[in-house]
Amino acid sequence: MPSNWRALAESDRKEFEANELKKIYETGHWFWNNGELTWMTGLHYLYCNWWKIDIGHPDYRRSNAEKAYLWWDIERDENCGGLVEITNRRDGKTFFSMCMMYHATAVSFDQHSGIQSKTNDDAKKEVFIKALIRPYKKLPDFLKPQDDGNVDPKTSLNFTQPFSRSGAKENKLKKVVLDSYIDYESVEENAYDGAGLLRYVRDEFGKVKDAPSACPR
Repeated sequence: MPSNWRALAESDRKEFEANELKKIYETGHWFWNNGELTWMTGLHYLYCNWWKIDIGHPDYRRSNAEKAYLWWDIERDENCGGLVEITNRRDGKTFFSMCMMYHATAVSFDQHSGIQSKTNDDAKKEVFIKALIRPYKKLPDFLKPQDDGNVDPKTSLNFTQPFSRSGAKENKLKKVVLDSYIDYESVEENAYDGAGLLRYVRDEFGKVKDAPSACPR
């Protein structure tokens, strides 16, 4: 992506933003990778170009590309319940999983996505705040749905009507309200019982000590 895209003339900037959204949610992106024509899924393109992690923009990694291809198939397979991933440390899996959750929830109406981790504190600090909220706050406005106006979410990211006191800009209020949200819960196995989640991430599920590890019903 061009580093100066915000400085483009309005018509060119609008065209650029529309093309980015098309890549992220419809077509994916083709590019030459060391002489090899390579396709990135929309999710992987969002992750590499816009989802800033703790070291900045993620590098293109073949392992992430293959995971994104696999996830592309999983989302289209009604008989598949999800993905269990075992990786090395510092692989970026938590950031990638939060990008995956955001990618789906940020364009869905009346949906709920949820997070659990090995401890209650990790679910909040290491997953929700570090891997979801911090990258979300750095996204440009055209990649954000209408939110509730909370500039520093602590418990849930709400794509709802802004609070009357939020002081949201008038042009932001013109966005469609999804009434969807992402939150986190405690380690208890029934924390999301009956929630009917759109996306669910259980981070570090093999390290849970205070409660049995289980997916929501």
